[in-house]
Amino acid sequence: MNETFNSNLAQYIESFLQQKRAFGFKYESNIRYLINFDAMCMVSFPKETTLTREMAMSWGKAYSDEGKEGFSRRMSSIRELARYMTRNDIPAFVIPRNCGKCPNRRYVPHIFTENELTLIFEAVDALYADHNYPTNHLVAPVLLRLLYAGGLRPYEGRLLKRKDIDLEKGTIFIPESKRYRDRIIVMDSSMLELCRKYDIAVRRVMPNSDYFFPSNGKNSEAYGRHWVRDILSRCLNNAGLTEIAGNPPRPYDFRHTFATHTLYRWLEEGRDLENCVPYLSAYMGHERFEHTYYYIHLVPELFSQLPPEISARFSVLIPEVER
Repeated sequence: MNETFNSNLAQYIESFLQQKRAFGFKYESNIRYLINFDAMCMVSFPKETTLTREMAMSWGKAYSDEGKEGFSRRMSSIRELARYMTRNDIPAFVIPRNCGKCPNRRYVPHIFTENELTLIFEAVDALYADHNYPTNHLVAPVLLRLLYAGGLRPYEGRLLKRKDIDLEKGTIFIPESKRYRDRIIVMDSSMLELCRKYDIAVRRVMPNSDYFFPSNGKNSEAYGRHWVRDILSRCLNNAGLTEIAGNPPRPYDFRHTFATHTLYRWLEEGRDLENCVPYLSAYMGHERFEHTYYYIHLVPELFSQLPPEISARFSVLIPEVER
């Protein structure tokens, strides 16, 4: 993505981005908001040298096709820019926090069944290349399986660099992920073999890309975040999985499913969950163990199988999730 800024605020935006990245934030999805804001300033406020209330008001006009969450993210990006400016003694109007704030809501993830996963993977294997996405049919089957098999966050898989995956040892290095926590993922033999075959095939199409899952960009860039969501939606439709109760499945739900299926397997194997959960927590890159215990509450059948003394303690740690 072109990160050239041309308004009178360009120097502040560039410095703001430099600081974010110096602190370990990739800040990828928010760049487009800053680019669009810079373009608006160029057209509507060409003489302004600081971020004024009028500029913020103009930026705060909601688009007709914009959802609440998109509007909130757009406001947040410019709010953070203004705060950066004020911290550096540059006058700037800070958009109030309640402007664009989305109400807190508890999202209940969809945990895929074994049958649903089979149907989704059959559907993704049937995809074909098109002129817009020449690697579409190669990337999607491997990426979706990797999200599930490795418990990756969607952006971790989508932005995976070739240099960070070792196809000899079968390891994936996830650098500076959420909360600056590096971690290493170990693939099982079937996932490793799939990645090896995929790598040979995709290098014939995109030999010079830095990304393991390159798109059709002129620099063989990574796919955008909406592409993964659209691929999953297409697979669900093609697989006939259109009547799923609850929230529509998201790519992130592969990660949720990985965690719950792992806990199920450990219970069936008779393992001590209290001793095993810290390993799962580290593997998934969770900041606290409580974030991993959360998955026990996603599936009532799993929670009911815990010994009473353990389930009582987990009940205190994690509030019950309504289904």
